[in-house]
Amino acid sequence: MPSDKARQLERLVYRRSFRGLMAVYEHNYAMINRLIPRLRIAQGCLKATVRELPSLYCLIEEQNRYTTTLRLTYFLDIPEQGRVADPDLLIRIYHDTRQCEVMSCRLNGFMPIAQYDESPKPMIDCKWDSNLFLEKWLDYTLSQNYSFADGQTSKWPVDLIDLEAV
Repeated sequence: MPSDKARQLERLVYRRSFRGLMAVYEHNYAMINRLIPRLRIAQGCLKATVRELPSLYCLIEEQNRYTTTLRLTYFLDIPEQGRVADPDLLIRIYHDTRQCEVMSCRLNGFMPIAQYDESPKPMIDCKWDSNLFLEKWLDYTLSQNYSFADGQTSKWPVDLIDLEAV
């Protein structure tokens, strides 16, 4: 696995290129496997708690031989609005190529990221933005000691507001 300095240098050299994006996907794969150590066998809704921070939720939406699709979010209780999932990322993990990619995310909310099909930016720029966000978020969650290693299960909260309608 490349060092952080090597990864930073590679990102500068291949900034906004397909090759550089693949390096981000590989780094995200390594981090998501640290966050969810039993990712390939995980099922249902998982919950990770850290004292004085919001709980982190992971919903395994699809589990296949070569891929896992999951949703990763916090559920934030916002006064006068209710419970909000934000950020709310749909992520696909490719086990055979050891890569992790953001598939979709909200257009608005506290941490908005443009969706690929509705953004005037080229698709590779949208993929860079959303996957760099995931990289920074995964780095943050790991630095705060979030982990799904204990396999703590939970129910996926259903009393959410629709941010798209706000």
